[in-house]
Amino acid sequence: MGLLGFWAGKGLAFQLIDDVLDFTGTSSSLGKGSLSDIRHVLEYLGKSHGIQKTRELAAKHAKLAAAAIDSLPANDDENVQRSRHALIEVTCRVINRTK
Repeated sequence: MGLLGFWAGKGLAFQLIDDVLDFTGTSSSLGKGSLSDIRHVLEYLGKSHGIQKTRELAAKHAKLAAAAIDSLPANDDENVQRSRHALIEVTCRVINRTK
């Protein structure tokens, strides 16, 4: 798994949340154009369930990214531990971001 697994998981989680925000965010909150004006139509068509599933999939990939960091060989170096913690924190921020 290792670092490649981390970057793959984090990248997928980021992209999935980015897609969700394209449908649920506003142009002003995202700083770019959005599709939120069709949000009501999507909800009417039952797509909001799909948005929740996408969020769940993003969370799954974020967990896989964190597990990849946890799977790295043990290291007592304080800087290494801090760096690993920071990478895991980034995955949490990716799935909780609003823009």
